[in-house]
Amino acid sequence: MIYHMTQLVSFRVITPRRVLFVPLAMSIGALIGACGSTTSLAAVAKTTTTAASASPTLVASPLSPTGSTSTTLPSTTTTSPSVVPTQVSQTYSKSGSSPSFSVNISYPVISGMTSSSAQNGINSQIYGAVASWANSFMQNVAMAASSGSGPNGVSNLTGSYKVTLLDARLASFQFVLNTAAAAASAPNTSIQALTFSLASGTVLSLSDLFGTNNSFLTTLSNQARAQLTTQLAAQGVPSAQIQSAPGLNPLLSNFAAFNITSNSLILGFSQGQVISSAIGDLTVNIPLVDLKSIIDPTGPLANP
Repeated sequence: MIYHMTQLVSFRVITPRRVLFVPLAMSIGALIGACGSTTSLAAVAKTTTTAASASPTLVASPLSPTGSTSTTLPSTTTTSPSVVPTQVSQTYSKSGSSPSFSVNISYPVISGMTSSSAQNGINSQIYGAVASWANSFMQNVAMAASSGSGPNGVSNLTGSYKVTLLDARLASFQFVLNTAAAAASAPNTSIQALTFSLASGTVLSLSDLFGTNNSFLTTLSNQARAQLTTQLAAQGVPSAQIQSAPGLNPLLSNFAAFNITSNSLILGFSQGQVISSAIGDLTVNIPLVDLKSIIDPTGPLANP
């Protein structure tokens, strides 16, 4: 009598991805019959293992599509640290005769930015603005000379700047230009400003900081009037004169010369814009915490 017994034999299959155990349900009697004796069982097992190794059955991951295998590779993504650029001062110089004039304006040149295209764009815009101020001055001198009212002597335009903010996100520069015309009794001072997004390389406007709804201008106007009333009281300027000054009305053009610091907004007013030219140029420094209600929540002031 021949008894047939079924035994579960497990063979280990090594593949490049993983170690698999392939179960083989086999009849001991069938193995004996195939080999002729029980001593050939190991040989049959070896043959079966070799066949299984040639075409291994891979177990699909429960997170993978049916019939597929997946291998999770370590992430190679790295986050670059924020880069704070540097700046150096250069001078824009021009001079001429008939009529005689000279121009000397200091301006910043940025370096060390991650994006060379954004860096070149910012430097080009700074240079372009300085050249525009110089050209406007030279045209005024030439027009005065051609009309016969030109002065005898040299007209001068000088300019300096200061950095109010330079970090990994923003760059803000305030320029003070002094014009001394040969026939003028006193020099005139004007304030210009440029603030840039370093990510895009573009000049920022007040609308970028406070949104396109110009209602924020009323807040800036009120803040400027309040501060200048206090500043000029010591010089005997009546409060009513500040409150009614057209140069502080809520218009974008009145607050075009703005700058940013790490915690405030600076508003610059050229000589004669707010009050008598004898007072000179004026500035107002408004803490950002006082402007929290009007700051654009998606703008640069809300996302330091």
